[in-house]
Order: sequence, then structure tokens, then C-alpha cells
Amino acid sequence: MLRSLTDLAHQVNPHRSAPAPDASRVAKKRTESFADAVRAQLDGPTLRYSARIHVLKQAKRHGLGRFEANLIIAAVQHETRLPESRADRQEHLDWMPLLTIAVAQASILAGVWWLIAG
Repeated sequence: MLRSLTDLAHQVNPHRSAPAPDASRVAKKRTESFADAVRAQLDGPTLRYSARIHVLKQAKRHGLGRFEANLIIAAVQHETRLPESRADRQEHLDWMPLLTIAVAQASILAGVWWLIAG
């Protein structure tokens, strides 16, 4: 993930020099500690605006750019999303036949009313 973020940051800002091999270990540790700080501020899968401002200030103090910080925040939020269970999806699908029948019946009644009233 760090390599992808670094490559993407370099694409956005090509004038920034690539980190030295020793620096990449430090950058990885810095990125991981920032990701931990983001996880600590999450409220479920979301990061409130006030918490986002707080962690962006922390990122600046840690030497991370705003773009990199936002990428890390997005990655952490993506990790914490709870996958929708199959039972939840099935529960939604159980209503589909009933909804289809209700719409068909309403259409028939509207057609009959239009013929009688018109």
C-alpha cells in the first residue's frame, strides 16, 4: 500500500524526490502510525469533519502531505467498511415480488379508473 501511495503521490507532484531506501522504512512507520491515528478517530466507518481536520494537522506535523494523508484516510475507511452480509441482501430481495405485484395492481386500478372516469 505504501508503494502505491508513494507512486501516486509522485504522479501528482513529480518534482518531489523519491525517498532513499532507509527513508522508506521511516516513511512506512510514519504512514502506519498515521493510519493508527485515523483508526482511533473513526466513528464506525466514517471520519467526522472535526476529526478529519485534527488528523490532517497531525499528518502535517508528521511530514505527510495533504494528498498522502487523504489517501491514507480513504484506505483506512475502506478497510473498516463492514461487508453487507448475504442475509441482509436476501432480506431486501424478499420484498421485490411483493413490490412488483403491488405496482402491477396499482397500474390496473389506475387504468380501470381512467376508463370509467374518462
